[in-house]
Amino acid sequence: LHGVPREQGMSEVSNPTEPLPATAVAKNVVPGRLQTADPRWPSRHGERRVTTILFADIVSSTALLAALDPDDAMELLDAAIARIMSPIKAFGGTIARVQGDGVMAIFGAPVAVEDHAVRACLAGLAISREFNLRTLKRAGEDIRVDVRVGINSGLIVARTVQSDVGLELD
Repeated sequence: LHGVPREQGMSEVSNPTEPLPATAVAKNVVPGRLQTADPRWPSRHGERRVTTILFADIVSSTALLAALDPDDAMELLDAAIARIMSPIKAFGGTIARVQGDGVMAIFGAPVAVEDHAVRACLAGLAISREFNLRTLKRAGEDIRVDVRVGINSGLIVARTVQSDVGLELD
């Protein structure tokens, strides 16, 4: 985040309902807790929006999980995905998809917000920081898990799609 000192940036925005520092691009980060039945979601016909997409996944997850019992692998994967999703939700992102070891989130849809890029960057920094500072536990053993985070902003056509498991943002 440009203009926010590293040591202050994350601590000052750890509560998304408090104002960002004056040097930040946005004035407020307000968390969004949206359900798929939310009437603000774009229609199935689509709606043009400028949004920011965040992708996060576990580095070398196949090798990491292959060495584990399937139940232990699922437990580790669930814990890692929960750690990825928490900052996304805290900064108002919408979890669009969880697949395997990765999460795709959208900032700026279904509810349009001007500071979607700032929110995504703050979530990405929080995800990276969380995995850099703490290990995951499995059977009392610390396991180091690394994540990748990619962020891109631009024009999309947001729409809802009915799948076999429910209404999804596409």
